[in-house]
Amino acid sequence: MKPMPRVLSNGESISSPLSLQFVRFATILLVAFTTGLAFAHLLGAPERVAYPASFYIAVQKSMYAGWGLPKIGLFLEPIAILASGVLAFLVRKQRLAFRSALGAMFALLLAFPVVFFLLLAPANAVFHAATAENIPPNWAAFRASWEFGNALRCGLQLAALGSLVLSLTFYAGKSEVKKLGSSADLTSTDRIPAPGEIRRKRIRWEIKATR
Repeated sequence: MKPMPRVLSNGESISSPLSLQFVRFATILLVAFTTGLAFAHLLGAPERVAYPASFYIAVQKSMYAGWGLPKIGLFLEPIAILASGVLAFLVRKQRLAFRSALGAMFALLLAFPVVFFLLLAPANAVFHAATAENIPPNWAAFRASWEFGNALRCGLQLAALGSLVLSLTFYAGKSEVKKLGSSADLTSTDRIPAPGEIRRKRIRWEIKATR
């Protein structure tokens, strides 16, 4: 007998092709990388806000210079967004997986480009143009914008990662796995008759035998 596809209790198939599994894995990995970068910024915030202006700007122009263009840091986010969009398209017929992938994509889009260009990009431009001898008088306001923007981006990317991982958790078997279709969909040779059905068949056989 050909094995039947398995589904979750909400009707979603768990027999996914290898290509879908690869896209799902790559998407989670890319989003995890981008979240890690934002989380690293967040961890260093308490120390950075205590730096004097000259040292804070020097750190921005040295330590964090490799996280944007032309380095790989800035390319990770668009690739992660694209991967989550591809995943949403591939699982569009699976309600839970589609909503999780779509929600992750929107959260990533809010983090980049919306929050990035609204809060971080202006501050980056000011910090990169500043020198130790020419510090902008409103540098503290740009510092607050930069730090808040990174914290907000970290929260959005963490939400995206959590959405994808939660979808994977449900996919792996939170709900009870069962056979697709009812016993009526199987052939008579594949079905296991119920006790009442066996009894009715036996009565009919005995009636025919006595005639």
